[in-house]
Amino acid sequence: ETRTCSKKPLGGHKMKSMTAYAIVEKQTAKNALSIEIKSYNSRYLDISIILPSFLNRLEAELKHLVHKTISRGKIEVFVRYKEMEPQIKVEINEPMISAYDEAFSALAKKMGRKKEKLPMSFLLSLDSVLSNEKTIDIDLAKESLEAVLQEALELCVADKKREGAHLQKELLAQISLLEESVHIFEKNQKKMEAQLKQSIKERYAELVESSIPEDKLMSELALLLMKYTIQEEIVRLKSHIEILKKEMLENSQPGKRIDFICQEIQREVNTIGSKNQIIEISQSVVQAKEALENIREQAKNIE
Repeated sequence: ETRTCSKKPLGGHKMKSMTAYAIVEKQTAKNALSIEIKSYNSRYLDISIILPSFLNRLEAELKHLVHKTISRGKIEVFVRYKEMEPQIKVEINEPMISAYDEAFSALAKKMGRKKEKLPMSFLLSLDSVLSNEKTIDIDLAKESLEAVLQEALELCVADKKREGAHLQKELLAQISLLEESVHIFEKNQKKMEAQLKQSIKERYAELVESSIPEDKLMSELALLLMKYTIQEEIVRLKSHIEILKKEMLENSQPGKRIDFICQEIQREVNTIGSKNQIIEISQSVVQAKEALENIREQAKNIE
């Protein structure tokens, strides 16, 4: 009998979310087991395997299987296992029984009474008089757990891809907003440059009239000329956005790269904002910054 519970993958998307869930339960004539996987956001890979104590020796091997499949996130694996016909060995704590027998004899002698046999009900009420130990077929357990864990991991990865597809869609929508902003920058570039030219002319006239030294005049004009165009920033923005898109569409683990590229885009947007003097570009700078913030926030969920 087999029962599985997980979301179906959409397929075709390389991007994976760090959040996912999967469970697989199986029962045969020899054993019954369940493996549940929960995956959360985390900067690094952090794997926890929660096993019955009698299976602790298998923890390292199970953790290795998870590590081969998942590269990032906090992963919790809950294992439940039961053998249908385990070998049970019961042992008698003879030293404890002998000690109680001697104590009963000494007590009877002190009270001047005839020694009585230790009541069986009294002995059975004591802790540790009888102990039992289950002998688990560790090879059977290892084979069964590895097979079920592999199945659960496949379901977990499918869930990660399904969530990753939604993440990718949202991220690409934010990139479209960035591209819209760049289009506005380009569209208003000449208008912005015309205003800057006028500012330079006005400032030049002021400086000439004030009779300041020539070296200072040239320094002031150089500062104004640095703000003369945003062409270089637009070119770099387009390049960074293309790289960002490529990472999202082609890299199966783009999380850390996305954050770095967003920093580069942020730098160019800030520069354009500092040079700007017209309302259309101001609005697009705000839109671009909001889109970048959303991208960086969503990127934290990517494996």
